[in-house]
Amino acid sequence: MTPLRTFVVGWLVLLALLGANWGSAYLPLGQAHAFVPLAIAIIQALIIALVFMKLGQGARTKWIFAGAGFYWLLIMLALSATDYVTRSGFPASP
Repeated sequence: MTPLRTFVVGWLVLLALLGANWGSAYLPLGQAHAFVPLAIAIIQALIIALVFMKLGQGARTKWIFAGAGFYWLLIMLALSATDYVTRSGFPASP
């Protein structure tokens, strides 16, 4: 595929997944209501990383820096979750 066609197809797939994510908000999914949007978001992140960041091609240093970014993201999310879980004395949000 030509580079332009690859980007257009990637963009159209991202738009389709955006529509699927939006549509899933109105479906009665029960316990899967938290899992489905998260799975769609992971697929979108993979498309962005592989198509637009071109992590599938080129040197391994791209993978090292992308992995380091995800590592720091996990640290940030873990620390934020720890802060949220350990706080007390705040009323529940409406």
